[in-house]
Parts: sequence; C-alpha cells; structure tokens
Amino acid sequence: MERTLILHIGTPKTGTTSIQSFLHDNRCVLETKGICYPDTRKYCKENGIDIGMAMNNVQNGGFFEHFVPLGVKKIYINQLLQNTDFVKIFDYIFSCFDCCDKVILSDESLWLRDISELLNFFYTKKIMIKVVVYFRNQIDYIESFWKHDIKMGLFTGSFTDFWKKRKDSAVRESLFYYRKLTDVANVISKQNIVARLYNTNSHKGNRNWLIEDFMGVLGLELDEGYCAKRVYENTSLFGSALIMKNKFNELGIDDSRGSFRQLFIQMSQQLVNENPSIKNTTFITQEMEQHILQDLLEDNHMLRQEYFSSIDEPIFDEFIKERIEEHIYGFNEDMFRFLIIYMQNEIALLTDMNARIDDIKNMILPEV
Repeated sequence: MERTLILHIGTPKTGTTSIQSFLHDNRCVLETKGICYPDTRKYCKENGIDIGMAMNNVQNGGFFEHFVPLGVKKIYINQLLQNTDFVKIFDYIFSCFDCCDKVILSDESLWLRDISELLNFFYTKKIMIKVVVYFRNQIDYIESFWKHDIKMGLFTGSFTDFWKKRKDSAVRESLFYYRKLTDVANVISKQNIVARLYNTNSHKGNRNWLIEDFMGVLGLELDEGYCAKRVYENTSLFGSALIMKNKFNELGIDDSRGSFRQLFIQMSQQLVNENPSIKNTTFITQEMEQHILQDLLEDNHMLRQEYFSSIDEPIFDEFIKERIEEHIYGFNEDMFRFLIIYMQNEIALLTDMNARIDDIKNMILPEV
C-alpha cells in the first residue's frame, strides 16, 4: 500500500485546536481505520524531549514552532536535521507508517512558513502528501491575530498599529491565500491540495460541522464510534476585556504563568454569556477593511477561480460587524460592566474558598 502523509497546515484561526483535540481523543479508533495520529506529546515526555508550550497542550500540533522561531518565514530542513531532538521526533513519525498506511500531522504554524523544503523531504522518503487547509474571511483572520497577540501579552496598541508594525511579516503574507497555495502546489501539485472553507455562518446550530468536514476529507463519517463531545476553542477576548488587557500589557507586569491572562479570558467569557452580540463587534475601521481587501482582490479572485469555481455564492462569510471606535482606551458603560463582573467573580471565588475551608474544618475538628 502507498504511504500517505495527510498534512493539515491550518490556516491559524480556523478551528485547528478543535481538529487536533478530536484526533487526539480518537487516536485508537482512527488506527482501526488505518490512520495514525502520532502521539508526539507522549513520545517527547517519555524520551525527555522538550517541545515547549506544545508539551502542555492536549493536542499534538505545534512542535514545528518550537524548532522554527517566530518570524522565520522558511523551514530549512537541513538545518532542522542537525537538531537531534527534531530527528528523533521525525524518526518516530516515520515509524508510525509501520502500523498504518496514512499518518496525520496537524500544525497551523506551517501556514506561516515556506514549507517547500519540508514537502520535498517527505518525497525523498517515498511518502505521498495530501495537504489540507481551511480558509476564512481575511478580515476576521487578521483581527484574530491582533486579539491573540494582545491576549498573550505580545502586543499593545490599536489594530492600525498592529497592521503597520506587521508590515512584511509572515502574518501579513499569509493573507494571500492563493499565493501561498501556489507555493505548495509547485511541489506536490494542485491535485494533492484539499482547500476547504471555514464559514461558521453556513453551519449555525451544528457544533461538530468542522469535525464532520475534516472526517470527510479523510474519507470517513462521524458516527457513534467517535468521541466528539469536547469542543475546544482558542478563546479570543472581546469588548472591554480586550480593551483592558491591551492597557494591562502596557504595565509590563510579569504574567509568564498566564494567571492574569486566564482572568481576562474568564471575564470575556462572562461578558459574552451576558451579551452574545459582543462577539459580532470589530475594532477595524471600514477604511482599513477596504484597504486590506483591495490589496487581496486579485489573489482572492484567483483562489476562487482555481479552488472554488463550483461555488456560486461568495466563498467567504460577509464581514458585517458593529464597529467599535478604534481609540481603545476610552471608558464606556461596557467597561463599567466588566468591572462589576470582575468583582462578582472575585466574590464568587472567595465564597467558594470559604466553603472549602469550612468543609476542611468539619473534617479535621471533632464535633462539639
């Protein structure tokens, strides 16, 4: 049988965490279908290999990013093969073909790189490659990067500041979907690329639509034999939670453990629970949106023509959101609600702590 590598390369912000987590949860079931999702996390732990943050995640994507630093746009395979840890991981991945004809690797950071050398390297191992990639509206896509960098403490400032500072960056270049796909097609041919659309509005009410779609790519159906109960989200910050985290980043407080970040995420989730429409807001001005889309006009035309010609309607969900004034440090009613929710959350935590203390007292102190 022909050995095939199914390489899921993103794009980022298209449910990659959910796909990786599903593959992780259903590894044993998939192996009965002849498909292996290598447990790189387990392998690295057992062999004392540090792959950084990817080690702590339930999914197994992301190990390339540990070996290829942020900002490096091209994967130089000969350079990576000089790293003994990387070689061990790849040897383990290749060994997975001993039990299955198909192996899946999922790593959204690959979309931000030139992976031509990596693809050619797999060919030298006589492995066929199928590349899977999902696309979403580029305005949503790029704004989610800005929100992510604020959430992680990597950036502070407006979206306009972010756009200017990311000039010539891999993130900016990754918006040109057709151009990026062409680089891949030049190595593996267009016939070995599976391009899919990440249009959430088309699948409202179906929480597992993305998993069902990805399973279809694998030639499988999502049935009762699979565990699809957990839905993972790389949660964004919304409204005043984003505004205040942005301001918080200016203070330079050490948050290496992520304690403050988790607090802001919790606050954002509570705001969304109170007012779900807050997710349908944007900090991108109409002028900026038009400027970005104008730059992408020809690229998107070619993407549609080459990969989605059978679709009559627009290939991306229309970007219609309530615009929030870009000056993001102003105080407003939403921020006040955020502070109230913060205090409520703190009170709830203290109440729970006191209850736990009372339980412990009742356990260790004799009844009077």
